[in-house]
Amino acid sequence: MEAWEQQYKAILDEMEKHPALQDLAGGEPRPMVWYKQRLDSCRCGGGYPYFMYLKKGRSRKLLVFMIGGGLSFNEETARGPGTLKRILQGKAGFYTDEVQPGNERWFFRNPDNQGIFTLREDNVFADWNIAMVNYGTGDFHVGQNDFPYTDEDGRPQVLHHCGYVNFKACLARIREWFPHPDKLLIAGESAGAFAVPAVAGDIVEAYPDCAEITICSDSALLLSDRWPQIVREVWNAPEHIAQGVRTNNILVDFYRQLAGRLGDRARYLFCCGVGDVALTSFQNYFDTGVQAYTPEGAERMGRALTRQVEQLRALGVPFGFYIHPFKQPDGLTQHMTLAASTFIEGRVEGVSPMQWLNDAVNGRLYSVGCRLLPR
Repeated sequence: MEAWEQQYKAILDEMEKHPALQDLAGGEPRPMVWYKQRLDSCRCGGGYPYFMYLKKGRSRKLLVFMIGGGLSFNEETARGPGTLKRILQGKAGFYTDEVQPGNERWFFRNPDNQGIFTLREDNVFADWNIAMVNYGTGDFHVGQNDFPYTDEDGRPQVLHHCGYVNFKACLARIREWFPHPDKLLIAGESAGAFAVPAVAGDIVEAYPDCAEITICSDSALLLSDRWPQIVREVWNAPEHIAQGVRTNNILVDFYRQLAGRLGDRARYLFCCGVGDVALTSFQNYFDTGVQAYTPEGAERMGRALTRQVEQLRALGVPFGFYIHPFKQPDGLTQHMTLAASTFIEGRVEGVSPMQWLNDAVNGRLYSVGCRLLPR
């Protein structure tokens, strides 16, 4: 048995002996316990079983969280799924195509993830109801298409871009578990951050009586003239989503469309690091065909971030920003903040991301760190 196989087996054994999530098999969730729920009508991009995560809190406040995990938009990216097995083998992955065991391990067993999902007393969101829409389809949660490709061994395969189908099934369950929230926060990281403005209208529509709505994207910026073609032809997103994608900035397009749909009914938030390492690497792939981080690429992404903030501000709806310089242990700019320890412990201008977000959901919308944006 190779070293990666031993490590993989040890991970699975540990997860089985010490489960971080309880299985919810049609029962009623107990407060302050994290569960996973299998949805038999759904599947991951690689055809694997699909689960969502949820926690019943001690309030009537609801967070619907869109999980991230890369993207796929052509045959080369489809050929590079990020299964835990492949990661342990040291192979690069463009997207998550399974949610178990990888996402469970990432969110509930990674000691660095001590953010919005933790039950720590100093987390002001600990008493919220939380439903996490899992991701494993490489399509920003908006796909309805099967994408055929040839794998690294020359075998025909299919990547199931069924993110929107999975999302709608999750939303139906969320509506059953949490029918009457008095506050609604729709948030997500990375690929899930792009999904937030794309699907937030559907979520808000499911809760027509909720007047307190906040929408937050954490770490999302990718530029490509191919976005309209990807969304329509590769992912086959539903028309009410696809019709808004018209420029090289898909996040701004999604927010422009959402602002036209919701207007001032919601508060809008965006959080990102200057020179985000993962976004820089993916942007380099769009630009050069090589998925790699470079300092020059990070500088370009910093300038692109400045431009994106300007575009979001210009949409004419209440928008707050949290721009940060948080670093990883290797010194590069951190990707994703909501689930990280810096959510509670990080500070920019004396304000943590948690305080900024909590103030926003309570009606105090403002921006932090915009002086860090390159001019």
